[in-house]
Amino acid sequence: MALIYKGREKEYQKEYREKHREKSKEYQKRWKIENRNKFKETQKESYLKKREYYIKKQREIENSKELDIKTKIKKRVYQKKYNADPNNQLKIKARIKTQYVVIQGLCEICKKIPATQKHHKDYNNPTDVQFLCGFCHNQLHGYGLINKEVFCGF
Repeated sequence: MALIYKGREKEYQKEYREKHREKSKEYQKRWKIENRNKFKETQKESYLKKREYYIKKQREIENSKELDIKTKIKKRVYQKKYNADPNNQLKIKARIKTQYVVIQGLCEICKKIPATQKHHKDYNNPTDVQFLCGFCHNQLHGYGLINKEVFCGF
């Protein structure tokens, strides 16, 4: 490494990656394929570490008084519309009945990641709840935002 980067190795690495972006992408793809298990483990560890942080942050934001008045008004208007819709009445009742049920154990679909969310299969039977990880819950609802193979091993 040149003397101009002495003590600034991170800057050098960043500049190198920017100059050789395609080469870096190829290397990353190759590394992920060759070290698939290690990649899965690091992704899971990273998710679990960040999950607690994001949950805590979200609660702080919801409880803080920093939310501006417009946001609060929009939220109330949406909630009134949502609650007034007859299609959502079963959903609301099911959520109320299961709001104090403690989520425990692993996801019921992938059985690899701790469950963080509840899923009602049928709102007419509100006590029939599945405990799922966020990734499987998104896939179940068809959002498809997450690569299941990486996180859940499907």
